[in-house]
Amino acid sequence: MDSEFDTEDFPFPRAVSRESFAEGTVGDFSPDEFLYKHHRFSALDDLHDELGKLLQQLDTELLNLVNNDYNDFISLGHSIDGGLDIINSIEIDLSSYEKQLLVEREKLSLSAKLVGSDVKFQYATFELKYKAQLLLLLDEQLTHFELVFSQANFSVKQVLSLFLIIHKLYAVVSGFDNVFLTTVLTPKVNRLRFEFHTVLDEQLTQSLRDASDLRVLQLLEAYTVIGEGAKALRLIKGEA
Repeated sequence: MDSEFDTEDFPFPRAVSRESFAEGTVGDFSPDEFLYKHHRFSALDDLHDELGKLLQQLDTELLNLVNNDYNDFISLGHSIDGGLDIINSIEIDLSSYEKQLLVEREKLSLSAKLVGSDVKFQYATFELKYKAQLLLLLDEQLTHFELVFSQANFSVKQVLSLFLIIHKLYAVVSGFDNVFLTTVLTPKVNRLRFEFHTVLDEQLTQSLRDASDLRVLQLLEAYTVIGEGAKALRLIKGEA
């Protein structure tokens, strides 16, 4: 008598692993078809335990990703005193971070189709934490900038570095739907931009009058970096 065992290998149960989702699970993914094709001989309890372990592993990797990158970024923010190379590395780190976050989102999305809404809730929690950390970091950098900028003979290079970090951070968080961002951080950033340009103009004018060549060169570099080189030349001609 024919049976399905005449055309198939002996049905040993297969464990669920990350490799189980490596192929054929993008697009029109069907949990029923996936389970029937790969795991129909597995016990439900075993499937539940294996999927739970896989989800826990993904959760741990995502949490480590958020915490590790955040700690690196905090250390960088507190040690800024090095010029434009640091700014370039920040831009690369943020772009890489966003790409990695999208990759983790796709992994968790595939798992959520199998185990229900619990994973979606956990991901939303991690995403909320990620956004909160970036907003707090922006607030810290704004406070640090105001402290340095208030000094009479502030370092142009340090202030420029902080200004560019804040500009990049704000570009990342500006799309967040957040009351603290709208009511507190955005007004701070706008005020900072206005004051930064105003003080640069005052410093350049005064340095030209004092014939402080080194200070003038430092300020010209700052104008060039922020795309205001033409304005600096007009100020110089006006003082000539």
